[in-house]
Amino acid sequence: MTASLRAPTALDGPAARVARLLRRHWLFALLLGAGLALRVLVILAYTPALFSPDSNAYLDESENLHPTPLWPVGYPALLRALPLSWGMAVVPILQHSLGLVIAGVLYALLLRLGVPYWLAALAAAPVLLDAYQLILEEYVLSETLFEAFIVGGAGALLWRSRLEVPAAALSALLFSGAALTRAVGVLALVPAFLVAILLAGGPGPRRLMPAAALAAVCVAVLGGYAAWYHSWYGSYALAGDAGRRLYGRVAPWVVCEGLSVPDYERVLCPQAPPGERKRIYDLVWAKSSPINRVQVPAGTTRAAAASDFSRRVIRQQPFGYLSSVGGDILASFGPTREPRPGGHRVEQWRFQTSFPIAGFPPSWSTATPGTGDNGDVHAWLARFLRSYQVVGYLPGPLLALGLLVAIASLFPLGSAARAGLRTSTFLFIGLYVALCVVPLLAAPFSWRYQLPQLLLIPPAAALGVTALFGWRSSDRRAS
Repeated sequence: MTASLRAPTALDGPAARVARLLRRHWLFALLLGAGLALRVLVILAYTPALFSPDSNAYLDESENLHPTPLWPVGYPALLRALPLSWGMAVVPILQHSLGLVIAGVLYALLLRLGVPYWLAALAAAPVLLDAYQLILEEYVLSETLFEAFIVGGAGALLWRSRLEVPAAALSALLFSGAALTRAVGVLALVPAFLVAILLAGGPGPRRLMPAAALAAVCVAVLGGYAAWYHSWYGSYALAGDAGRRLYGRVAPWVVCEGLSVPDYERVLCPQAPPGERKRIYDLVWAKSSPINRVQVPAGTTRAAAASDFSRRVIRQQPFGYLSSVGGDILASFGPTREPRPGGHRVEQWRFQTSFPIAGFPPSWSTATPGTGDNGDVHAWLARFLRSYQVVGYLPGPLLALGLLVAIASLFPLGSAARAGLRTSTFLFIGLYVALCVVPLLAAPFSWRYQLPQLLLIPPAAALGVTALFGWRSSDRRAS
């Protein structure tokens, strides 16, 4: 009797199917288990959650949902929807769960695209195990939600080899969600739109329908939000304060001697020589910031003055600007996560054994804002996590190597010309450039904002290796 006609046995039950799945996906299962265990330790080490000054602002804005100049309303809306009356711990628990889901989606997507099991598992490992990813999931901050939208949008675009209108519309909604969580997410629409054109099929005008659907949904969602923002602030935007961020790009290094600026902007030029200036937060956001001392003419704002000053600096000192931006890009591939001169400090993104952090305001803590609950740090767990963080991150040189491999696979070299993975690889590379490189042109360096490297470069590298070495698998059952 053939196998298809044999009688069912107990071995064909759910347990047998789970056993077969575990045999096939044993490496990802091990990594997923390790990622889950680490997240449980983080949740137990810091109760109820970790908070920064941005966390306090997000919580305040969740009480009154409306556009703000700092950021779009996406993350405050999530906080508003959560049952915070159960305790603030629901936020990191949700975000740690999202971290596991993000890794699972990346793994399934890479298998769907033909990447070998072991290579797909390794590409998802940084999201599961990187200590900086773990600690940011514990903070009441928007990074994890932003990552989930980006990976979801990429998955919707690439899941089928031929893009159809419903998938394009779903991808547009997810990428729009990313832009409404962090305004920089709007840059992701550029590679997404290009890939929508490349993946569309069908004769004549039908070929453009998925890209048109993606554009239409994004315009409707983001345009509607921009109109809402205009009703509050008189300008069409997703967020404001771009002038302050651009000022943070130039303030650490600008040479004031010989700089030609209007007299009222002269106060924006820091008095201390480069290398001896205050940290970036004090230069841009603190009450002592030079921006808050500008006496602007009627009809303008301090943020506009900061933007005008910064643009003058860039025009008059282009080599200083290019050196600063280029240095930050190279620093993001450094072997260790060290603070970048003129950028935000990295210490707040390291596991602390006690609070407050030395040199930081008390608002960096485990205390729930406005409740009188001081929170708790379990010292021995925190010490273990701090020790793990010394080695538990993806070194920059490996990321750089992965990026180079991915870029090489875009060219018709060897098996890459036949692999059919160039569009998928291009999307991940394009998203990395849009979300990690382009923002450095207009904002200071922060390891917090370089976190998308972990979910964009390793999958691009896995696709590149698969293409270059001809390892593509036709088995899509796992996804």
